[in-house]
This record gives sequence, structure tokens and C-alpha cells, in this order.
Amino acid sequence: MSVFVDLQEQESAQVSEQRCVQLEKARRELERQLSGLSDRFEAEEACSAQLTLHRDRLEAECSSLRRDLDELDSALTAAEREKQVDYVIFTEDNLLELMRNFTRRGVDPRLLCHKEN
Repeated sequence: MSVFVDLQEQESAQVSEQRCVQLEKARRELERQLSGLSDRFEAEEACSAQLTLHRDRLEAECSSLRRDLDELDSALTAAEREKQVDYVIFTEDNLLELMRNFTRRGVDPRLLCHKEN
């Protein structure tokens, strides 16, 4: 029976050794996968940081463009008002000049505004 026990112990030791070899292979494979995932994680973190930086730059540029647009809108509104004022002044000046011309010719400009029936 001692030979039988020795055989069983040897088989048991071989099975244990094979199991240890399999577990060691599995551990190396998991370490390799972990290393790959760690590398990927670092690369993704770097990419995320770049995207955040790019987003912040774009947001700042958009804000600047919005301010420029607001300033342009204000300048355009002011220019349109000034154009209207200039037109009114130009029209008034022309009207005054016409009235002077009529007066020089002896025509009362106020009579031009009345309709005769």
C-alpha cells in the first residue's frame, strides 16, 4: 500500500504543480492585460486633458467672438442712427436753401405749402 500511497502523492504533487503552472500563466496574462489597460488609461487621460484644454480654448474664443459681435451690433446701430440724423440735417439744410432761393426770387415759401382750389 505504501507504493500506492506514494503514487497518489506523486500524482497529487504533479496535479498541484500543473495547477501552479496554470495559475502562474494566468497571473502573467492578467498582469499583461493590466499593463495594457494601464497604458490605455494613461493615453485616454492625456487625450481627455487635451480635449478639455481645446474645449476651454474654443469657449474662450466663442466668448471673444460674442463680445466682438455685440460691439459690432452696437456700432452698427449707432451708425444707422447717425445716418438718419445726417439725413435729417441734410434735408433741413436743403429745405432752408430752397426757402432762401424762393425768398431771393420774391416768392413766399409758405405759399407753396397751401393748395389753391
